[in-house]
Amino acid sequence: MEPLQRGIIIELCWQLLDSKDNLELGQVLATSSSATE
Repeated sequence: MEPLQRGIIIELCWQLLDSKDNLELGQVLATSSSATE
């Protein structure tokens, strides 16, 4: 994958995490990931 494309995807992910609707979802996903380890 091109570094530029990867950077854009990361940027989009952060924008999603920054939105309040997805903030809780991010926390849930983080908790799920931690529980799986």
